[in-house]
Amino acid sequence: LIVSFKGARGGYALARGADRITLRQVIESVEGPYMLSRCQQTAYCCSNTAPGCRFQGIYDEISALVRKKLDSYTFAVLKDGDAADRTDAAKQDT
Repeated sequence: LIVSFKGARGGYALARGADRITLRQVIESVEGPYMLSRCQQTAYCCSNTAPGCRFQGIYDEISALVRKKLDSYTFAVLKDGDAADRTDAAKQDT
């Protein structure tokens, strides 16, 4: 997502265009894959992960929706201040 440059004039820059970096990529690069509940991770599963567990499927569905929404926001959209406009438009679509 970013590249660094050494030296007196060094610093950081985006590794690709702002229109190609999503909010999801940034969040997941720091926190790992987005999941609504930690029970979606194998290490934290309870005994209710059998096929009869209704929560797992619900959490998976909600997580997929959130990931899709996070993918819809790029740094370019956030930088230009269009995020609020985009949110208002999304509300009208529902």
